[in-house]
Amino acid sequence: MSEGANKQMKANEIKNIKIIYSKRVALELRKKGFKIIKTVPNKYKPQFDAYIFESTQELQEALDVILG
Repeated sequence: MSEGANKQMKANEIKNIKIIYSKRVALELRKKGFKIIKTVPNKYKPQFDAYIFESTQELQEALDVILG
């Protein structure tokens, strides 16, 4: 199986996802150790990306801190 197909399968296996539309917030989450599962075009602003993370309680708590 190719690496791209493997990544796609992993992204499809994760049912609970959180889409982050802010690059700044996505980078802050990365600094805190969260992995970006996939990037996709932002459906509201196609010239920008949206960042997909696995939705967990820890991610939500980190978002609460980042967003204040």
